[in-house]
Amino acid sequence: MNTRRLAVTGLSETLQRTLESMLRSISELTAARWQLADTDAAELLIAGPQTAVRQVETWVHSGRPVIAIVDAHHPQPLATFELRHPFRGSQLLSVLDETDLLIQQREALAMARSIVALGPGPWSFAESLRTLPRRDARGLWYRADGAEGDTVYVRDDLLFARMDEETLARLRQVDLQLTALRPWPEAPPAETVAMPGFALGWHCGLRGPATLAPWLAADAIWTLRQWPDFGVVGVEPGVLELAALLGRNRLSIERLSKLSGQEISRVHRFLNAAAMAGLLVRAPEPIAVAPTSQPAMKAASGISELFRYLQHSWVPSG
Repeated sequence: MNTRRLAVTGLSETLQRTLESMLRSISELTAARWQLADTDAAELLIAGPQTAVRQVETWVHSGRPVIAIVDAHHPQPLATFELRHPFRGSQLLSVLDETDLLIQQREALAMARSIVALGPGPWSFAESLRTLPRRDARGLWYRADGAEGDTVYVRDDLLFARMDEETLARLRQVDLQLTALRPWPEAPPAETVAMPGFALGWHCGLRGPATLAPWLAADAIWTLRQWPDFGVVGVEPGVLELAALLGRNRLSIERLSKLSGQEISRVHRFLNAAAMAGLLVRAPEPIAVAPTSQPAMKAASGISELFRYLQHSWVPSG
């Protein structure tokens, strides 16, 4: 459920109390969760009969919706929606839901414009995926196309994506060079298969450019919020070691490269993957660690060896 902010102005004390009582009574029924806020922070203005007409029109022209509460004794302002006093809670519920839908449509339009503004480039898909609003699923889909005819569909809640099996196999191996996501009016074809959204981000980061993603700071200290789900994304040489080092320590890019013995470009791709999968966290300060032995990773031939390696690569923060 989306959380929306509304401001109220121009109501008598009695009408203000009545409106707030109605808001509480319908709070479990509305499509969005509405909270009272200051005018500057609000997404919706409820303007009472005592509100100046010019103030309402200025608000409407700013692009934000207005619900005008009008009566027979005051002029009718140019508002987005209108409630004629006296009104019932069901009427307020209906107009709030209409307002939420209008705000969603405007957000989707703004998102589409920002995606178009990205233009073509190596980070277009990643940027559009990263900035896609994370909301409850409403059946909306976005689509991106690859240089070799691949097509990827992403649902609006980012829980999963869909693509055909050939594209799925290629995604795990190469950079598909996907375009920026754009709104798509139809559901994905029935023959497509599902992939978790975090796995899509992981593979796009791991197969993408060898440079650090433009939204990640090169001089920052990084750590992981949780261990990657390698059962879903798969395990590759070097990635386990990077995850073990960064999962229990706070490290700079240069330090992570030195301790792992891996090139900066591989570290960049790992950080990009972790960031796009929602696992990377910027840490306030580094924690000194002892170098880990590369041969230990190569010798890990079974589960017990792997656990011993992870234990040795962990350095207590205290």
